[in-house]
Amino acid sequence: MDVSKTWDWEKNMNNEWLIPSVESYYFANIWKNSGKTRVLDLGCGVGRHSMLFYDYGFKVTACDITPYAINYLKNWQKDRGINFDVIECDMLNMPFKNNSFDCIYAYHVLSHTNLEGFKKLFDKIYDILDTNGEIYFDVLSKKCWLYQDSGYPKMDSNTILSQDIHELDVPHICFDYDELTHILKRFEIVEIKEVHQIKTDKLDNKEIHYYTLLRKK
Repeated sequence: MDVSKTWDWEKNMNNEWLIPSVESYYFANIWKNSGKTRVLDLGCGVGRHSMLFYDYGFKVTACDITPYAINYLKNWQKDRGINFDVIECDMLNMPFKNNSFDCIYAYHVLSHTNLEGFKKLFDKIYDILDTNGEIYFDVLSKKCWLYQDSGYPKMDSNTILSQDIHELDVPHICFDYDELTHILKRFEIVEIKEVHQIKTDKLDNKEIHYYTLLRKK
């Protein structure tokens, strides 16, 4: 059975989630300069990246599973006097038609499903991307603390159910390189970066992500 789940935004909302990621500025520029216009902010949260892409002139569609996040973004739109599509939906059941988007940005989102769900998700992503469309996303490596040392329960061979208080029983799928590239073989893999985040004042345990850029063949 496929499954996806996210954390409770009402308990975790702070100003950090209003600041776009560094990578989003890069892709806003790269995609704009390559003539891409239609972007999906997949798992948009409260909308920090949706707003950034809108300000760069993209036709934005934002979606998230969480009603609180969706309402927050819609109110943010009203405060700014702007409008773009904001849709509440599960990423495993997105309502978009084939070839709807030139690019998809999914930051710290696609890990929150199990193995069956991840495979289903990328079948849908392939369909909704237009030819030569691109997606940028990240997932956890099996080298990370969560998979190797947390002792948290497993949902399947790749998926850990977090027991952290702020995301209790939220799935986190983890891969090794060969597993990930095999699932993504329908796409052209433009780049995969293995990024290590060692303990900091905000991070208690080692996190290792695969930051990945794909292109639809």
